Amino acid sequence: MRQVIDMVRVDKEILTPEEYIKLKETNPNSIKSTRIVPCTFGKDGFGKIEVTYHAARYVVGGVQ
Repeated sequence: MRQVIDMVRVDKEILTPEEYIKLKETNPNSIKSTRIVPCTFGKDGFGKIEVTYHAARYVVGGVQ
């Protein structure tokens, strides 16, 4: 019996500052570029960080 695993290619994704710091500490060479995505006016938080990867990552089940 064959089993199929659905995977989605991810070239870039939006991370929280905490997720970005963890990625930067564990795998800094995977980051091609970053862009700050400001928070929405009137909401709490620091915004997000859009990360573009050198090589695509594949995520199981489309969960990013």
